[in-house]
Amino acid sequence: MNDHFNEMTNAQHEKGRLDPDKIEAEILANERTFLAWVRTSIAVMSLGFVIARFSLWMREMSSSVNPTMRVRPTGISEALGECMIGLGGVLTAFAAFRQPRCDFFAAAYTSERTTA
Repeated sequence: MNDHFNEMTNAQHEKGRLDPDKIEAEILANERTFLAWVRTSIAVMSLGFVIARFSLWMREMSSSVNPTMRVRPTGISEALGECMIGLGGVLTAFAAFRQPRCDFFAAAYTSERTTA
């Protein structure tokens, strides 16, 4: 009896196979990971927007303090902010690309488990 139990336990824990009792936890972990990617991309895009607007704010402040002061029209903050906004968009696209694949593999494993 004990040998039969060990064989079943080893068969259930083969490499690349999920424990049937933990499939729901795996699906929920995939959802949390997706939401973390989206939350991170929103934060990166928001920071990029703030950095891009910083140059505009600096120009406005310098012209109001001293209207005769010459302000450089180019700066790195606008370009850096736009790059960060683009990076946030790429992160969102990556998360959207990755999520259906994780759901597909979890669904395939669940349907395989119920038919066997």
